[in-house]
Amino acid sequence: MKLALTTPRSFVERLDPLGWLDEFNDSFWASGGTAIPGRWRETAEALEFQFDLPGIDRKDIGLVVEDGLLKVSARRYFWEKSDDAGAEYRTAVNLPEIADSNRIDAKLEQGVLRVRLQKRAEARARTINVE
Repeated sequence: MKLALTTPRSFVERLDPLGWLDEFNDSFWASGGTAIPGRWRETAEALEFQFDLPGIDRKDIGLVVEDGLLKVSARRYFWEKSDDAGAEYRTAVNLPEIADSNRIDAKLEQGVLRVRLQKRAEARARTINVE
């Protein structure tokens, strides 16, 4: 399952009927650069995202949670970093209210950025014993 800013809204709605990962087309943030392909899944305790960023150094990646959005940006240089020649990548996803933006982890391994946001305690699945 892939999600990018260029994905048609109807396709995203079928993948995400609750609207958690709506496209983010109407802002300055999405106006520059190319969308980053990504995937997501929900577990009992967290929301997990993967973004494909092959050939991009970790210090050239920006990750921000702001106003209910997870924003990812990256820059790939074609030659030396002092050269302006390169490509910019950006994407943003709406986060549901169940996401705890204070508890987020990110890791870059082999060109894949993995981001994990813990769910708020009250939103986590609980097992209830039946007496």
